[in-house]
Amino acid sequence: MSRIDGVRLVARRELVERTRDRSFLISTLVTLAILCAFIVVPKLLGSGRTPTYDIGLVGAEWQRLSRALQEQAPLAGVKVKLHRPADLAAAEAALRDERLDAVIVEGRQVVTKDDPDTELEVLVQSASRVARAQAALAGTDLSPAQIQSVLSPAPLPVRALEPSSPENRAREAIAITADGPEVLTLP
Repeated sequence: MSRIDGVRLVARRELVERTRDRSFLISTLVTLAILCAFIVVPKLLGSGRTPTYDIGLVGAEWQRLSRALQEQAPLAGVKVKLHRPADLAAAEAALRDERLDAVIVEGRQVVTKDDPDTELEVLVQSASRVARAQAALAGTDLSPAQIQSVLSPAPLPVRALEPSSPENRAREAIAITADGPEVLTLP
């Protein structure tokens, strides 16, 4: 008999003996039930809840961006609450206090406390693209090539007040498409 055959024989005997023990079976079933509850219950309780994001708009572009955000939110399956902080300093204070999830500054930059939630980032980038395209197309006579150029603008750069570790950014970079936003950090 080889060494592997001996290990298999002993392992089989232990498994058979353990499954005959009533307390082992009960504890195994209870453990499985608890694991299933941890997996299933949050999904049952969490379903039906729509994520809501508090977004601050700073600058002159707030009206166009607010319309675009309100149009894009239902398409993304989220809700948005729009706020108008007095200035960038007030917006950054609200981010640090977690009263806001993101701030769009002058329609040119997204500021977050830490790395933004992917769903929030997609919403903001999409709304920004729509707002910029609407502004560019308003009252102009553009060629098809120019229209295509306008409808594919570069994404806004993102500046995180407290960026995450390089490992997390590397994992997220794999998931983001090639035209993902640039993340800037505060000095």
